[in-house]
Amino acid sequence: MKLGVQQTTVVCVTARDRWNDTGIEVSRGEEYSLQAEGTWSDASIEKNADGYSSSNSLFQVTEGFRRIPSAAWFALIGTVGRDLRDAACIGVSGRLQATRDGNLFCFANDLPFMYWNNSGSIRVSVTRIR
Repeated sequence: MKLGVQQTTVVCVTARDRWNDTGIEVSRGEEYSLQAEGTWSDASIEKNADGYSSSNSLFQVTEGFRRIPSAAWFALIGTVGRDLRDAACIGVSGRLQATRDGNLFCFANDLPFMYWNNSGSIRVSVTRIR
């Protein structure tokens, strides 16, 4: 699906899927606003799309192994295609500038091998700004 300027659609992003294909086609140079509602869970830790900070030394030691080390645990991340090079930390409200053509993907920021204990989903409104 290709959005026109100022057109909005709502997608569901699940916490357990490493890559959520939104089905939204983006093109280089386009800009999108994303607004997330709801909560999802990292094992027993329920949070919104802004995620959470490390709560103990084990979490602190493993921060560098998250898919996007600079973003909070369970923050909503957006990418074009399955490419982490230009990943954008969206959180509850953010923007994504498309640097290439492809589909918009989203995911909860976690350790690559720990998606098995995630649950829930959030609703994300995606609006093409330009």
